[in-house]
Amino acid sequence: MATSLVGCVDEMKYEAALADLQRARLVAAARGQETAIMYWRQAALMEQIQLRDAHLQQIATARQFVQKLEELMALNSDLAKRLANAERALQDLANASNTNKPAEQRAKAELEEIRLQRDELDTKIAAYQRLVRNVQALVDSGRFKATVHNGHVQFWLPRPIDSSDPWK
Repeated sequence: MATSLVGCVDEMKYEAALADLQRARLVAAARGQETAIMYWRQAALMEQIQLRDAHLQQIATARQFVQKLEELMALNSDLAKRLANAERALQDLANASNTNKPAEQRAKAELEEIRLQRDELDTKIAAYQRLVRNVQALVDSGRFKATVHNGHVQFWLPRPIDSSDPWK
């Protein structure tokens, strides 16, 4: 003879268990939503960190450009002083005596050499200033990024070039 076991559960315990189950499901759903919100917040913060790091690299690159420009300007200032001293010395030689022609010719040659160096340096400074302005304009517009890696400036595009329309 087969016997069947039927369990009886107090109805109040059953209702309490169902209520606990419902609460647990609601808590789990809320925690799932909190987890999703935290995930997206973390993703947004990571993106902000990457943008900040890229901006800091651009600032470091700009500082290096400025430092190089300051070095060139200091060199230009030094050459200008040397030129002024050479011009004074040449004028003193011209005023002192016209009998010392070889020294005067050497002084004139040195003066001309210094003038050529100054002109060359002025040209380099102007070109470097144009380069800095153009690079800064492109970086500011977001057309490309500039970073420094192992002491070298590297430029890279933030997005791939579309081969069908490279001017986009």
